Amino acid sequence: MLFQPIRLRTVLLISLGSALLLSNALTWYIGQKRQVEGLRNAYFERIYWISESLAAKTTEWVGTANWAQLEINFNLLDSQPELVYVFVRSMENEILYAYDDNLIEEYEPEIIEWEPSQTKILDTRNAPRRRNITQTGDYQLREQILLTDALIDKEVRGKAGEIVFEARRQLVFWGEPVGIMHIGLSQHPLDKAVAENQRSLLIIEALLILFGLIISVVVARRVATPIQQLTTRLALLKTDSLRNSDSLQQFESQLQDLELADIPANTWESHQLVNAFQHLQNQLLLQIQLIQESAMDLQTSHEELKQAYDELQQMQQQLVQSTKMASMGEMLAMIAHQWRQPLATINMIASSIKLEQQLGNATTEGTLEKLKKIQDTTSFLSRTINDFRDFFRPDRQRGFVQLNELVQRTMEIIGLSLQTQDVELVKEFGKLPQLELFPNEVQQALINLFKNAEEALEESGIDKKRLIVRTYAQQDKQILEVQDNAGGIPEDVVDQIFFPYFSTKNKLNGTGLGLYMSRMIIEDHLGGKLTVVNKDGGACFRVELNERLPENAERKMMTEAQTINPNLSAEQPGSLLNHPKKVVSQ
Repeated sequence: MLFQPIRLRTVLLISLGSALLLSNALTWYIGQKRQVEGLRNAYFERIYWISESLAAKTTEWVGTANWAQLEINFNLLDSQPELVYVFVRSMENEILYAYDDNLIEEYEPEIIEWEPSQTKILDTRNAPRRRNITQTGDYQLREQILLTDALIDKEVRGKAGEIVFEARRQLVFWGEPVGIMHIGLSQHPLDKAVAENQRSLLIIEALLILFGLIISVVVARRVATPIQQLTTRLALLKTDSLRNSDSLQQFESQLQDLELADIPANTWESHQLVNAFQHLQNQLLLQIQLIQESAMDLQTSHEELKQAYDELQQMQQQLVQSTKMASMGEMLAMIAHQWRQPLATINMIASSIKLEQQLGNATTEGTLEKLKKIQDTTSFLSRTINDFRDFFRPDRQRGFVQLNELVQRTMEIIGLSLQTQDVELVKEFGKLPQLELFPNEVQQALINLFKNAEEALEESGIDKKRLIVRTYAQQDKQILEVQDNAGGIPEDVVDQIFFPYFSTKNKLNGTGLGLYMSRMIIEDHLGGKLTVVNKDGGACFRVELNERLPENAERKMMTEAQTINPNLSAEQPGSLLNHPKKVVSQ
């Protein structure tokens, strides 16, 4: 920061002190100016009355030419230190008398020399005419600057350059002017009186300033103390880490310990401020109490939701396990259906070989050919067992496979069931490169899609049932479409078809988890996309697969496997078929 924050007490002291100094300076200036003016006026009045008194006596003695008495009268002025000179001129400008003869000798014909440009007339009065022998005539007071020293008894009474106030009196004897009296008085007494007055004013002002500063300190302290104490106590509150219930309880305890009532409210504003913070304190305590009550309610709701979630997850595991077992039963039924014809063929070939042996018609080549057919048939049966086992193995190994080949293997499993339902199977395979997949996961999703189409075709009751399986490439993805002509999905439920536990079949034929699990496999495990649209009089399920699996695909797939079999761990590579006891116990 360019400027540091200033404390309130300092601000108040500066403000009050500045106001006090300014007011005192203004008061001192005005008072001093008035005092100087008063002293000048008083001094000028004194000069007036001195000249008035002296002129009254001087007029008679000048009129009667009594110079000895005049000198005695003027000698009385010797005790006046401010006296600079006294002399009398005749009306013809002749020096009739001077207080000191040196004045006549030194300044003849001009007794005193002045600076003409600096002369100021300060006072002019017309004296009243008296009906007696001596009368004072016109009076004039001048402020003049000496050009030469003024001497009395060879003592310098006025130095050159000094300001002298000269009172001029016209002397009137029996109504006739007989001369003009000049009395020069120094400015020093006035300057001294002004200086003493200024010194007194300065002392008084200094005492007033000191007293004002003391009052300012007291006032500033009384104003700033409540705010300072309030700031100090509020600084003790730790609000940096209100992130949990413990920190909130600690803050509540600190807030309760915050005693604001004992803060001195010396002013109305500080009283209002303390009351406002007390109200805020009470509101905060109330809000904290409400937050704690809400937190307890949320904790209770959280525990209830967790319990409900655990129960729902347990039910889902049971339903998924039931669905898996139902899928296992369907697979066993399909395998049993597929095995009838091959077993009948093996039985027929074996009976033929036995009959030929009994009749003696058996030949080596014929027997070997028939044995070759039995071997091929048993190989087919072995492949169906492997497909069944691989379907239920939680295989965690990703691999590169050809999508068309994976679809073909899945269709071999379910193909005989489709033929039994008189479903025309149309294959439109494009030329596709290998892609990275979990083959068993994809095969499980495809079986769910094929079975869903088969059941929809069976429920539709149409004569010409058709199932189109289409694969093609689109940019960097591979697309698989499974399309039937069973009439499509109602528009009001098409957005819910992949929801768990949602089924358009009757309660005996559907759990509502087949399509949900297929979408979870395609989208969550493989990072692809599974959608459905009504197209050409039926439903078209569209599978989009990426060429590479996401990095966390194994973890997601293992989580799903553990949902089906909670006893399975990441180190157990076996299958349900490899652990028949587990199957029975489940």
